[in-house]
Amino acid sequence: MTVELPNGSALDISLRDGHLNGQGRLGEVRAHVSRGHIRLARTGESRPSTDDGDITVAASGDPAALSTAHGQIKVGESIGATVIGNAPGTSRWTGQKTACA
Repeated sequence: MTVELPNGSALDISLRDGHLNGQGRLGEVRAHVSRGHIRLARTGESRPSTDDGDITVAASGDPAALSTAHGQIKVGESIGATVIGNAPGTSRWTGQKTACA
C-alpha cells in the first residue's frame, strides 16, 4: 500500500505485519508496527513504536518518542527532546544532538 501525504503531513497508522517508510516532510506521525521496521527521513512530532523491528530516523524534531521491544533504534540527528526506550534491543546515536534555539 502506498499513501501520499501533502506538505506538513499527519499520519496515524497501526500495522500488524509490515514496514513503514516515510520520506519527505512528516509531522505528527504516531505510528505503531507489531512486526516490521519503521524508517523515517525527517519527523516533527512523532511517537513511532514497534514490538519486533528496528526504528531508523534520519532527523528528529521536537518532541519525539521512539520505542521497540525487540530491535534497534538509530537516530541521525535530534533537535530538542527525544525519548528513546527499548528492551532488550540496543539504542544508538548515529549522528548529532542539536540544541534548541
